[in-house]
Amino acid sequence: MLIKKTKIRESRDIFLLFLLFFSTNVALMAPIVFYGVNIFLYILLCISMFLIRFEFSKKMYFLILIFSLVFTSLIFIQSTYLYYGRYIFDLSFFSIVMGIFCLLTFEFIRNTSTEIIVKTLKYSIYIFAIPIILQYVYVYVFGGNPSLVDISTYLGGDVSRSMGVGDVEEKSLIFRPTGFTSEPAISSGVISSLCALYYLGEKNKQLPIVIGVSGMILSMSTLGILLAVIISSLCFVDSLKKLFVFMCGAIVSSGFIFILLFERFTRFESGNDGSNNAKLEVIKYYFSDLGIILFGFSTPNTSKFTPPDFFHALGDLGFVFNAIGRYGLIVGGLVIAIIIIGLLKTKTTLREKILLFLGVLKLNILAPFFIIMVIVVGKISNERK
Repeated sequence: MLIKKTKIRESRDIFLLFLLFFSTNVALMAPIVFYGVNIFLYILLCISMFLIRFEFSKKMYFLILIFSLVFTSLIFIQSTYLYYGRYIFDLSFFSIVMGIFCLLTFEFIRNTSTEIIVKTLKYSIYIFAIPIILQYVYVYVFGGNPSLVDISTYLGGDVSRSMGVGDVEEKSLIFRPTGFTSEPAISSGVISSLCALYYLGEKNKQLPIVIGVSGMILSMSTLGILLAVIISSLCFVDSLKKLFVFMCGAIVSSGFIFILLFERFTRFESGNDGSNNAKLEVIKYYFSDLGIILFGFSTPNTSKFTPPDFFHALGDLGFVFNAIGRYGLIVGGLVIAIIIIGLLKTKTTLREKILLFLGVLKLNILAPFFIIMVIVVGKISNERK
């Protein structure tokens, strides 16, 4: 009877954690996903996990208090010097509230066994990587119509940004699978973070990482392919035989990587690479004002005013500059410093540290899954001797 109850409890924990990982990573441009999964399901899960453990430790209380005070104060400071100051409150407070809900899962995750977390991460890698692989096979092996495998459209959302690398006028755009996100690069970022956590908890059974890396490569995202090569070298290369296999694969993929990078550079140089040119404008904007340098450009709600075109790239500059850009050199820089010091103090190897850094490249410091990553890394590290 006791064994049966334990099995039921384990299944429940895996189910809840899987939904939590999914709800904090799925990024389809469909209202039902944003409001139903990213918000409603996510909040429901956080409350459920808190009630299941029902522990409100001093550490959790302290974290929520400091978290709320620091970022709430920052929002009011930002509103005094940004010309769009009145339009930063809703999204900024929304991020704080979502972060607070995530902190409620602290005790649940901390008291869940590493074995269960690893199993959940395995299933999570599969759910984000396998759809990409299937989309790729359907379009490139069977010659299917790319629009028929866009998950977002089936849920009443906008078309995913799956067409890229090519010339619009010549209709030579290449289909890049996106899976359960709106962009190939986002999918690759999600998979890399899941693989990093999985490797931290399980190094012997590497099939999930193989599936994850395959999904990243087949997403045909420049970032995804680069991450896949680096992650493969860190996870699989520990002998001459594996090194040979890896080098063969790297040589084959390097040609495609070079083509992608050259194509992006050519477009950037000519001013036709909207994404990278917008990022360059964001960097210039950051250094244009002392207030922005010190306290950041925040998270404006661009639907309420007419922003410059480059504002759509404010949160797409990588983990470090996202933190410093949004929250300034004082708060953002301090948080980055604390994260780096904390990572260096964890009982993790150099390989694991690099993997974890790669895993947060597409995240924001207030992103719920980043907070989850911090909790999981702290738990696994503390359990090591």
